[in-house]
Amino acid sequence: MLCEVISVEPSGSDGVLLRVRPAAPLTVEGAPLAPNRFFMLRREDGLSPAIPRPFSIYREIDGDLVFMIKVIGPGTRAFQLSRPGEQLRLIGPLGLGWPTLPSATRRVCSWPAASAPPRFSWRSSP
Repeated sequence: MLCEVISVEPSGSDGVLLRVRPAAPLTVEGAPLAPNRFFMLRREDGLSPAIPRPFSIYREIDGDLVFMIKVIGPGTRAFQLSRPGEQLRLIGPLGLGWPTLPSATRRVCSWPAASAPPRFSWRSSP
């Protein structure tokens, strides 16, 4: 599916927050997106590598998705150079996400990989 770039804001000295608006609301079998899901992203103008790159959702705001991207090469630099109104290819949501847990839970911060931003989730108390 295509999505529209809403904003690209600096995040630290070497990153950006890329906010996109999907063409259609994103749900999984009618439920909202669960924590720990990810999407494959690619620019449609040829500036990105041909193969989409995986990015975890950093934040979801009013149906928009925000990705925290560390700029480390030509592919991520292409996202940094995106401008509002441009189109990106969005594939997902992918991954299994975290299960729904009972209300007696403890919050933890998971960090699955060096390139993925932390995602706050919930875990049952031991």
